[in-house]
Amino acid sequence: MGEKYSKIAVVDIPLKHDCPESVDFEILYRRVGLNTGNLLFVNAVYRHIMGKLESVGYLFDPHEVNKKYDVLVIPAVNWLHSHFNWSSLNALLKKVEIPIVPLGIGLQATEEDLDKVVINNTCLELINLLSQKSKYISTRGEFTSSWLKSIGIKNVVTTGCPSLYMKFNNKFISYTKEGDILLQGTRHGYISENSIISKVNKYIYSFAGSFFCPIIYQSEPE
Repeated sequence: MGEKYSKIAVVDIPLKHDCPESVDFEILYRRVGLNTGNLLFVNAVYRHIMGKLESVGYLFDPHEVNKKYDVLVIPAVNWLHSHFNWSSLNALLKKVEIPIVPLGIGLQATEEDLDKVVINNTCLELINLLSQKSKYISTRGEFTSSWLKSIGIKNVVTTGCPSLYMKFNNKFISYTKEGDILLQGTRHGYISENSIISKVNKYIYSFAGSFFCPIIYQSEPE
C-alpha cells in the first residue's frame, strides 16, 4: 500500500458467525453475498495487510471512520456490473475523508469489446469516487484496467484477486501425496472450451485427480 497505516477500516462481509449451526443456511448464504468465494478474498485481505484491521461493514458511519481510522480498505472484487446498485455505499464514500484503498475490483461484462461494455450509473459513480479518493485502484485483471483507462480513469494497477496473495504454510508449497490440500475451481461447465479459464480449471481438476485431492466446486446457479 506504500504508506504505513496503524488503524485500518475494512468494508467487508462478516467472516465469522456465532453459532452458525443455529442459523438457516439461506440466511448465512445471503450474508456472504450469495457467493462463498467472497469469504476467500476478504479473508486474504486480513492475512496480507499489516496493521490493525477492523471490519466496519457496508453501513458504516463515515464520520466515525474519519475519526477512528487512518485508511479505508475496500475488497471490491467483481463490483462493476449492469445490475449492482451502489447508491447507498456511494453516499457514504462521498463523506469519507481518509485515503481509500480499493482492492481487486473487477468488471463483469458480457462483451469482450471495450466499446460495448455497459455498467449502470451507480457503478460508474462508484468507480469515479474511488478514482478521486484513492492513489491507485487495484483491479482484478487487465480487461478491467483497460476498460477503466478507456473511460478516462488512469490511476489503475492490475493486481488480480486478493486471494492470489494468501499466505500458506510450507506443506502447501512443497506438496506431496502424503500432504493435505484442498483445491477450488470456479466458472466451469458453461464457458467456452477454448477460454483461458476452462484450461486453468482443467489443469486444477487434473492435478486434483492425480493426487486424490478434495475439490470445492464453486459456481453460479447455472
